[in-house]
Amino acid sequence: MISDYLEKKHPSDGYKTPLKYNEVRDTTIFFKCINVCSCGEEWEDRYARYQEDCYPYIAKSCKECSIKQSGDNKRLEQKVKKEKMVKAFEDSLPTRYRGNLEKPKNISLVEAYCSILWGGFGTGKTWEAYSVIKELVLSGTVKTYDLKTEIGIMIDLKDNFDNMSSKIKKYQNVDILVVDEIGKNNMSDFNKAMLFEILNYRYDWMKKTILICNAKVKEEIRELLPTSIIDRYRENTIEMSGQSRRYRLSGNKSN
Repeated sequence: MISDYLEKKHPSDGYKTPLKYNEVRDTTIFFKCINVCSCGEEWEDRYARYQEDCYPYIAKSCKECSIKQSGDNKRLEQKVKKEKMVKAFEDSLPTRYRGNLEKPKNISLVEAYCSILWGGFGTGKTWEAYSVIKELVLSGTVKTYDLKTEIGIMIDLKDNFDNMSSKIKKYQNVDILVVDEIGKNNMSDFNKAMLFEILNYRYDWMKKTILICNAKVKEEIRELLPTSIIDRYRENTIEMSGQSRRYRLSGNKSN
């Protein structure tokens, strides 16, 4: 409720007429107002020194309601932003995985910086890796991510030698990197050196990284990965076992 003085001086029906500056330029004019919040809280404000052609501002909410509303708006903005990030992630997925991901089965893959995910063919390792990325996107922990096969990374690096350095930096600094089918291809010493450059950097700077390798028994990991990589990434070694998902999805019950 606006005080009678201000109401007479400046009608509140849309504030169509700007206040005029005081004739005595150095004198401050105060207008007392009784404000009523939607919660019922009342308070008195004193508005001072209205400049010519300016409209008076009267707060519509008390301090507590303003703080709450500001917090609600911020939470809504964060929710909308997170939903956009998750949608962008889902849209970037291969068709087979899109809309079909579940919560990660291994929480340690979400928490650890360096992980090796191993198991037989078709046991859901790639599904699990995508689920981990989605969980981290949902939590706001990561904003950038990449999942590529080992050979896919090598092809990308060699696609343009002039940009190789910037591409290496991209793989080194992405928030989470998943390298699928690692150790499957017999690589040259140059390729091994490039991969080590990426993985060693990520290890040193504690960047979330998951290496996926197909191994029926744990001992086979040593045949697929260099000892230097195993030594750095063995802090979280997870096995995915069971029958191949591909057999189950196709309805094949054979072993």
